Amino acid sequence: MGIGTLIGYFAKQDEARNALRELTRLGFSRIALIHKGTDGETASKTPFWWRRGVEPEVMRNHARWLVSGETVLILQSPVDSLPSPVALLRGSGDIPPALFVMHPKRERRIEARRTVVNLSPAQILDHAQRHAREQRVDPKPPRSTELLRRLK
Repeated sequence: MGIGTLIGYFAKQDEARNALRELTRLGFSRIALIHKGTDGETASKTPFWWRRGVEPEVMRNHARWLVSGETVLILQSPVDSLPSPVALLRGSGDIPPALFVMHPKRERRIEARRTVVNLSPAQILDHAQRHAREQRVDPKPPRSTELLRRLK
């Protein structure tokens, strides 16, 4: 199915290190930790025995989003093997990390973007009416003068 990327942002560096140890113990090898110190400098850590690690571009992209004192754990693995690390990270530490899973681009999605769909005016009207029927209107919307204030 392809290689997916699991991203975990940790508030505490020790919890990220513990998660790294646990994931390497489970046999995951494409892992990296990046920590941003209070001085704004970033430092990365990877298991010493890794052969093929996390793609450098992925590491650079996520390192730039770190705030001081934060650590990001990046794991790349086949998509079907990601549920176990996600479950492990959700239960780790006092403050669970913010988790994101990036799925690989699929061939059919790329092909779908290239496909141009030409709809007739009748098809567009039908689609618009169907979309309008699906919308829900709040019978008692909250009162606010925010829009009027912004317009002034």
